[in-house]
Amino acid sequence: ATNFANQVAAMGMEYVLFTSFHKNMNVLYPSPKMVQWRGAGHSTTTRDLLGDVITALANKGIKTAFYIALSDGQNFHPNDGQTYYPSAGGIITQDQINTGYYPAQTTTNDATWNNFFNDIIGEMCDRYGSRIEGFYCDSVYNPTTDFTRLKATIVSRNPNLILIGNSTGSPAGYDLNSKECSDIAGTQYGMQGEAPAGYPVVAADVSTWVGYNCHIGVVAGSGWWSSQGDTNTAKFSADTLCQYTALQAGSSTDGGGVSWASGCFGNGSFDPSFLSSMTNAYNLLKPIAAAITNTIPSTSFPTPKYTSIDRLSGGFTATRSIDGKLDYIHVLRPSAGNTLQLPRPADARTFNAALLLASNQPVTLTTNAYGYLLTLTGGQTWDVRDTVIRLTADLPLPVTTTLNPVADCRIMNDGNAVNYTGASDTMGVFQGRDRTLVRFDLATLPPGSTIISATLTIYARTTYGSNPSFNPLEVYRATKTWAETASSWSYWNGIGSSWGNAGGDAVGTNGVQLTGPYAVNTSNPAANAPVSWDVKNLVTAWQNNTVTNQGLLIRQGGTADGGLHFWSREYATASLRPTLTIVYVPSAVGVASNPNPANGATGIATNVSLTWQAGANAVSHQIYFGANSNAVATATIASPEFKGSQVTTNYIPGALATSGRFYWRVDEVGVATSTNCVVWTFATAVNATNKPAIASGINGGNFAVSFPSQIGQTYRVERTDSLSPANWQTVSDNIPGTGGQVQVTDALSGQPRQQFYRIMILSP
Repeated sequence: ATNFANQVAAMGMEYVLFTSFHKNMNVLYPSPKMVQWRGAGHSTTTRDLLGDVITALANKGIKTAFYIALSDGQNFHPNDGQTYYPSAGGIITQDQINTGYYPAQTTTNDATWNNFFNDIIGEMCDRYGSRIEGFYCDSVYNPTTDFTRLKATIVSRNPNLILIGNSTGSPAGYDLNSKECSDIAGTQYGMQGEAPAGYPVVAADVSTWVGYNCHIGVVAGSGWWSSQGDTNTAKFSADTLCQYTALQAGSSTDGGGVSWASGCFGNGSFDPSFLSSMTNAYNLLKPIAAAITNTIPSTSFPTPKYTSIDRLSGGFTATRSIDGKLDYIHVLRPSAGNTLQLPRPADARTFNAALLLASNQPVTLTTNAYGYLLTLTGGQTWDVRDTVIRLTADLPLPVTTTLNPVADCRIMNDGNAVNYTGASDTMGVFQGRDRTLVRFDLATLPPGSTIISATLTIYARTTYGSNPSFNPLEVYRATKTWAETASSWSYWNGIGSSWGNAGGDAVGTNGVQLTGPYAVNTSNPAANAPVSWDVKNLVTAWQNNTVTNQGLLIRQGGTADGGLHFWSREYATASLRPTLTIVYVPSAVGVASNPNPANGATGIATNVSLTWQAGANAVSHQIYFGANSNAVATATIASPEFKGSQVTTNYIPGALATSGRFYWRVDEVGVATSTNCVVWTFATAVNATNKPAIASGINGGNFAVSFPSQIGQTYRVERTDSLSPANWQTVSDNIPGTGGQVQVTDALSGQPRQQFYRIMILSP
């Protein structure tokens, strides 16, 4: 176990998915549950090998998850291997009878099998649940195992355990999907099934491998799943490992990255060829590790699903730092020249600097009609393996928010005073007859934000109609504050409150009733399909207070008969309710200013209340306070100088010492960014009578002087040998107060003699 962990660490691994059991379920720990169900001989009865592996890996800072196979009952037989039963010539074993795996997929015995399997996994969770990250669940496509019950068993022991399902369509509720690839160029357990026509996957050519949005485990059974021997050749080179790891880092939007598998650990070591290949790959990745570890796929330069290196647009994939401030361009197929054209960022971000990550050399970054142009200079060349260019984003960064309506209803001219709020199909548009009103609350958008995009989406309910002639579905701005539960074709707020125009008061971009719509869609959607409109101009007008947000009206234009219903905000299925998705850039946050007391002020009362003027667009304030200027300047929210976040612009530090000097800082926090303030200082009033009590003593040949101190004050210890001193000599100067006893040792040379000491509180 120690050798195993040492070698895994040399490969630079972050996680190990360790097979806790597989064929025949011979579990690698002493299992009372296995003995209970199957009798002796199906577990290691004396050694807890799984525990040893977890401990050894943890000592190297490596996390462990367990592989479990959900259909191993099919293997409780010496002859039929992976065959389900009954099969031709098959013999039913006592193990299968005991555990209920045979006959498979029958109600009674499936219940027995699930009782058995949940007992075993529950036992594992009880033993290891606090020491592992989760479970990789193989055979999730097997209907014999109750996935929902298994998850409940696992999370009841530890809700933080992650469940990975070995299928690109894992059961609902599992945290991650996975693709196990045991034959790179295969169709069922390889990549060929996802490769587009004309782009065959070649196992020996990593540029043809497909990137997945989910976790992928590259098992490659014919090479690395050897049983013994220590003589196998690694299936893939270090370059291949590096390039596909980078492609997967930019592709895996659902998380999980890539796992590389090996089977043989005989005679206390991995196969030498495998160990060498993996270790070399780790060493190659080290200079660009920041672009892969703790990153997510970039949304500025997204990588399409199932794309290979030879089909990457521009020859690159891209990742992003967790804090969102850095994007990394992985050039996996370099161009012949020294430039790389990046498209316009898909999420509207902007960037201001670029450099080669491995060498920290700047790369020229310019904008053009297509997006950004990166140019290598000064003899820089592409690394054919993976050239990583780090882009620094401008702040503040774009923010995406998705809003649901605060009100919606359908108004109909065949019931001029009837309100249709409350039913699941309250929204509808029929030519000349039905119209829809929708209102969203934009209060969560920070004032001054720049709207990048705004998309209105509603979902079709085709039960009562269609749009066969593709009549234009038009969006207008409502000009009355209609009431959801009292509006109708004739009235905006019940009988007596008439619209200016029957069917709703609403104008287009020209301000004229029902002309010049803000957006148009001409689709004829299928059931539950989305219908979307670009309403950026309308949302911008609301946000800038150019017009009042009274919601919007959707009607069907044209003259053809027909219409549609749409699911409303009351519909039980949340994913089919209307949405307004807005991408915006909040205004930059200004620095705090006008501190009171003023910076450098003296003679301040010890019960002072600190105030300041908030920076523009600040929504909260982080307070830092202390008696050390450098500590306050460099403090983070994890530092003792951090005093908390608040929305008010005053802070009372509590009773302070007289003759003290103090420092404070206010960081202004906005919606998407923050601004650090300079450090301010002030001094409290001097109190000449406030002298510390002295307790002195003799320690061998040394005198030790101790005295109580206060935070913010500084002290000087002086000595004399005369009752009527003509002068005092400094023993120690500028001693900061700690809030407790301070001791100063005065090492005297020569014969012991009487000394007198005094402690001076220095002026702040």
